[in-house]
Amino acid sequence: MFGIEVPKEIVLERGNPVRWYGARAIFHNVDKTIEIVWDRQSSTHLNGLEINPLIDWFNSTGLPKLRELVQDLSWDSNKVVEFKDRQFTLQASPNGSYGYLYIGVWQYWPEKCLYEQAELTPNVKWSGKLPIPKIGKQIKASMNGQWQGVVTAYFVECGYQGIEVDCSGKNGTTPEFYKKQHGNPKRVLLFGIDLTESA
Repeated sequence: MFGIEVPKEIVLERGNPVRWYGARAIFHNVDKTIEIVWDRQSSTHLNGLEINPLIDWFNSTGLPKLRELVQDLSWDSNKVVEFKDRQFTLQASPNGSYGYLYIGVWQYWPEKCLYEQAELTPNVKWSGKLPIPKIGKQIKASMNGQWQGVVTAYFVECGYQGIEVDCSGKNGTTPEFYKKQHGNPKRVLLFGIDLTESA
């Protein structure tokens, strides 16, 4: 395993993370640049999930922030820098190595929330009048515009069952407001009350 692992006290309190990524990068002391080497990376994730959402977050948000955080580090330092962004935590340290930067990134669902579930969660509420659509089913919804897409997974927030919908395909429609918010059209979260039709 490369990089920084999730601290043991966090694992004891919350269990294993949904996803974890680690790397031992080359750290240049003069210009503070970071080189991530392809064969010095590791990752793990819970069964049934992909690592991609964590890697996407690291590349788009975590790594640019890390480049800011390391500006005050020297390569003989043992200081750990940290960045938290909702479900994600990033830590990095030269670990007194004189040339490396050890990186760890992990993801936990918010408390009492579940995402990317392949099965319905028992004993949670469904807010819709229509039955809960199965994965692979095409749906239509209305929430600040008309939505159309295919159910890809389930989620739970605040005690309510929801569906994750891919609105990016040929049978999907993504409202303009959502595009302006830079929402991911492949992962639109909807509750039962948002559904207007299940095809």
